[in-house]
Amino acid sequence: MLPENFRKYFWDTDFSKLSWEEYPEYITKRLLMFGNHEAENFIKSKLTTSEIVSILSKSKEVDPKTLNYWKFVLSRGK
Repeated sequence: MLPENFRKYFWDTDFSKLSWEEYPEYITKRLLMFGNHEAENFIKSKLTTSEIVSILSKSKEVDPKTLNYWKFVLSRGK
């Protein structure tokens, strides 16, 4: 189960059926595209930097600008 305050980032999804164990890639993309600092920290607590970049790189939903932003932010270690 995801924290309740993340519900707003999944407006088009049945939030009660989302679980990290089943949908880690979908949750990662959505939280990093639309989330806040808390969402970023949640993802960083679940995945390594290389796993995050891999998920974002493979996604058709993540545009090049967003991908480059996250590569830069994650490379800084913050």
